[in-house]
Amino acid sequence: MEKLCHTILIADDHDMVRAGFRKIIEVAFPTANILEASTHTHTVALSKKVKDSLLVILDLNMPEGTGQKTIEQIKAANRDIKILVVSMYEEQQFGVRMLKAGADGYIGKTSSAEEFIKAIKKVCSGKKYITGSLAELLAETAMSAGKPATLQDLLSEREFQVFCLIGQGKTVSEIAADLNLSVKTISTYRSKIIEKTGLKNNSEIMLYALQNKIV
Repeated sequence: MEKLCHTILIADDHDMVRAGFRKIIEVAFPTANILEASTHTHTVALSKKVKDSLLVILDLNMPEGTGQKTIEQIKAANRDIKILVVSMYEEQQFGVRMLKAGADGYIGKTSSAEEFIKAIKKVCSGKKYITGSLAELLAETAMSAGKPATLQDLLSEREFQVFCLIGQGKTVSEIAADLNLSVKTISTYRSKIIEKTGLKNNSEIMLYALQNKIV
């Protein structure tokens, strides 16, 4: 008999996204108890209250924290909680990072409903859900163990988010709006990125991101 999680927590700061996920889950898993959260803080708090088997459907870009920290906090409190990251960010940007932090699976928001359901079933059964392309990235990471870190490995999760958005050609103001942060905060992250990586300006960041298939 297929093992399913009794409770599924949808953590995303967009009402329409949560509603869409809820509709898919209600059809595919009619007996599941569905909860919702719109911030990282609320997600962690709710995860600690659930007593039966729990799956967290986690968006990385929410207020009051970062995806990596949320995963680490949830897993530190209860390793049995399953976490499936469903993000706007491509696998090559955050997939390996989130799996290393403790996530049980990672898919993009452009994935089909069928893949979403498949990922939920696999993660709830106690297995990892990893796409073929993400498996290749994990293999490359394992093979490079002990070698000097790539430039992006020098960055924190939030710095890497900003790095990726700069790589896409976005301005500081556009990034601030995307991440719900102030322009001053984004400028500070940009300065840290330049300091840590040695890249001199946005053009060099964009070129590096393109050459290394980060964007």
